[in-house]
Amino acid sequence: MSDKPPRERRGFERRGGQRRDEGRIASARRPTDQRQHTRYDRDLMVRMYRRGHRANDQVTFSATVGSADISAGGIFLRSTFFLRKGLELDLEIDLEELDRTIHVSGEVARVIDDERRGDTGFGIRFTEFREDGEIYLRAFLAKGDVFAFVDGHADELLPGLSNRQRGRLVELIVRWEIYQESLDKK
Repeated sequence: MSDKPPRERRGFERRGGQRRDEGRIASARRPTDQRQHTRYDRDLMVRMYRRGHRANDQVTFSATVGSADISAGGIFLRSTFFLRKGLELDLEIDLEELDRTIHVSGEVARVIDDERRGDTGFGIRFTEFREDGEIYLRAFLAKGDVFAFVDGHADELLPGLSNRQRGRLVELIVRWEIYQESLDKK
């Protein structure tokens, strides 16, 4: 029997055994970290797979892992196995809050094996979004900011709004953003 604490939902432990604040901005992993996109701490389920280069194009590798953080440009996946830098993969990212799974192609951009800090896994840089995946990902990431905006203005403009009503208002605003982005792409 192991002395480790029981694993949390989806089979991944949190750093220090404590649950992190979902949706908060992730701290940089390196002091010199200069990224193009803001990263958010999110524990998402991600199925990654690689297809063969033969005529039948069958899946030659598949695994499901959890994420540590995500941005509009990439995702860091927690893993005890490592893939080589430069490897191209297809990803299915489950955005539960939007009831949507997006499909993305990506490339392993870096590999981190630092168990002392709790970081083991690899960063994937997104190279291609399928269908409206980028729109839904951006809406998903913006949802926390929209909540903060609604909380900051709802009492003044809509006094007495319940938490459920605030949640529905946030959903409406996010759907509006998705709609606007889809019009811009046409």
